[in-house]
This record gives sequence, structure tokens and C-alpha cells, in this order.
Amino acid sequence: MVLSLVMGICAIATDAKLYVQIVGIVYICFALYFQHKVWQQILASQDELPFIDEAMEAQAFRKTPFGWIYPDKLRAPQESVQDAFKKVLMEDFVVLGFFILLVLFLFWSFKMGDPWGLYFFGAAFVYSMAWYCCKCCAGTVRIEKDEAMHGEAPTDSGAA
Repeated sequence: MVLSLVMGICAIATDAKLYVQIVGIVYICFALYFQHKVWQQILASQDELPFIDEAMEAQAFRKTPFGWIYPDKLRAPQESVQDAFKKVLMEDFVVLGFFILLVLFLFWSFKMGDPWGLYFFGAAFVYSMAWYCCKCCAGTVRIEKDEAMHGEAPTDSGAA
């Protein structure tokens, strides 16, 4: 999500071409939408795969496999994060529309000699592959314990 914000803002601020600025705005809006949809899926799967209390896990194993222990946070299981990401990526029509937009923008920017199409498409591709295939990325999603108990959306989940 941070990368999407930075890239979108850079495109809006540094490029005078209106179509690049519009795609930058769409890129930012899509990042917010995608994070929200994935988080909804993670919360929906909490009954099947509940959040993990790292403080309890660390006491049982003397360490946590994901580095630092956050005693005031719960970690979403890798499987639920990856399953949520895959479900939204493969089944959401807004995601399909954004993918089509990115591919069209990539070809159009090549035709116009503009590098932004490659930047936007490349970042989305690397991000998608990392979260789709890499369990280490999926193991970093955490939520405050208080928010998890009340079912609220996190302020920053690390999911994007």
C-alpha cells in the first residue's frame, strides 16, 4: 500500500500528462480498495483459522518464527492471508478491471514513450507474486488485540 501511495503521488506530482495523473489516482484508490477487500476476507476466515497470539506462541516455543514478538497484537495465520489474497485476486471484478486497465496502460505508455506504464505494472506484478507465492510476506499481517476482539478494521495491517 505504501508503494502504491508513493508511486501514485509521484505520478500525479511529477508528470504533466493527464492520463498518467488519472492512472496514478486510480492506482491509489485501487490499493485502498484491494487492502480493504483482502482484510474483509481475512476477518471472514477467522472462524476457521483464528488469529495467533504471538506472546503465547513465544512462551510455548521460546521464540516466534516471524521475528519480533508483539505482545499487544495478534498475527493472522499465513494460510488465511494467502487464501484471502488469492480469493480477492482471482474472483473480484474490480481487480479484473484494474488488471485490464494496467495492461492497456502498459501498452499505451510504451507507444507514447512514457515509462509509467512499466512502473505501475511492474510494481503490481511484483507485489502480487510476493503475496501470492511467498509465505514470509503473508506471515507479517498483525492486528491490535483490542481491534480483533471488537471486529474493527485495523489502522495499518501490513497487508499491503
